Amino acid sequence: MSILVVGDIAVDSLGIVSHFPEVSTNAEVNNFTKAFGGSAANTAVVARMLGDNVGFASVIGHDFPEGYMDRLKKMKLDLTYLGKSELNTTSVFIFSKGNDQVSFFYPGSSRELDGMRIPRDYLSKFDIVHMCRNFPTLQYRIVRECRDLRTKVSYNPGYGIDEMDKLHLRRILKGTDILFLNEAELEYMLELFGLEAPQDVQGWADLDILVLTLGKDGSRVITREGEDVIVPAIELQVVDPTGAGDSFTAGFLTSLVRSGDPVEAAKIGSATASYVITSTETQPTITVDNVMEKRRRQYI
Repeated sequence: MSILVVGDIAVDSLGIVSHFPEVSTNAEVNNFTKAFGGSAANTAVVARMLGDNVGFASVIGHDFPEGYMDRLKKMKLDLTYLGKSELNTTSVFIFSKGNDQVSFFYPGSSRELDGMRIPRDYLSKFDIVHMCRNFPTLQYRIVRECRDLRTKVSYNPGYGIDEMDKLHLRRILKGTDILFLNEAELEYMLELFGLEAPQDVQGWADLDILVLTLGKDGSRVITREGEDVIVPAIELQVVDPTGAGDSFTAGFLTSLVRSGDPVEAAKIGSATASYVITSTETQPTITVDNVMEKRRRQYI
């Protein structure tokens, strides 16, 4: 059982605010922390915590924090394709008010990820290759190789979806088996491709599984076999939602590799994400036993 995660790694600056200011005004930050982040890195680290063999492919900057590298090595991630750039490390500045967020993104070293080449023999080692963010050249190469290898491709485009060329996005989606979208990304995709409903996305892209994350309303799983199930969220006091979607994805994929059941995978994803939204960390310590216990208590 193994997963390769391909995408961004970043240093996150996280602030909690009581309100978002108007232009040319300010607001006080009530709590501020720096955290190890990046959507792909968060997903890879949490998946590794849950026991899977995980590879991670990305590009770090010349100023990448030594403590972050020590963490990746301590997690025993396969870092064969972790490249290094002369650019500064990718940074994200995120300000949260409850479930609402405003983000600022400095791409830095991630700009060089699109030029990476991952050989077919390396891709063939994994059950699932999960792609994050907007790296269309690399992602299309992965899609083509995995199609020939019959390796499953999972994709979470995230907030870069509206920056992608329509043709590039279509080519990637048509080669994707498992697609993760939040509500804003779904609305964008429906309008872009002239579709009317989530089921149309699943059918048009010929997906095995479409997973819609719905925030406090949980998640919705739509499958090729006709399943359409809403899995309720675990009700908790939200401290900071940053990284919750990444941890949900990690829990979902690790469960899917083991059980093959997408609805059960969504429950495990929700249980995993619950540890992130109640923390100011994007990669809090999570154990399989804790996740399974929370899953049992929530979904009887």
